[in-house]
Amino acid sequence: MPLKTALRTSKKVNSWARRMNASSRKMSATSRRIAAANRRQANEKLAAQRRMEAANKRLRNQELAREKKEARERAARERINRGNYCANCGAIHSRGARFCPMCGGKVAARHAMNRTIPSDVKMHVWQRDGGRCVKCGANTNLQYDHDIPFSKGGSNTVENIQLLCQACNLEKGSKIM
Repeated sequence: MPLKTALRTSKKVNSWARRMNASSRKMSATSRRIAAANRRQANEKLAAQRRMEAANKRLRNQELAREKKEARERAARERINRGNYCANCGAIHSRGARFCPMCGGKVAARHAMNRTIPSDVKMHVWQRDGGRCVKCGANTNLQYDHDIPFSKGGSNTVENIQLLCQACNLEKGSKIM
């Protein structure tokens, strides 16, 4: 083959090869873009799925906490409403008991459901709590507080009353702790 023809042929081959490489590069860039878009889409789906699982877990935890709180409130109400209590140690006894088997003290009937806390209960709570706020330990501006608020069925028994300072009592409000 003459030299001119060979050069022309090699130029044609080279230009054809360059065109093929350029088109294959375009194809690979396009396929890379498509693959990247697919990866982004898959990552977004996975992130959305994880967000949904986290939200469901939070809801389950809130529901469990609410159920536990209701069970605690129910148990406290049942414990308080069960029967008579000992004026000395504050233990609750069956309705027929006259004397406390634990301390030998006289068992008193449950107090009528009024908001006034009896003086013997106040005295017992003061001695039990040491004349200090049970939350912060302050000994000024003390108030008698119902663990289960009177408005929510709490009674005036020793088990349901505690000493709180004014700040802690206002902070607690009518919540059941």
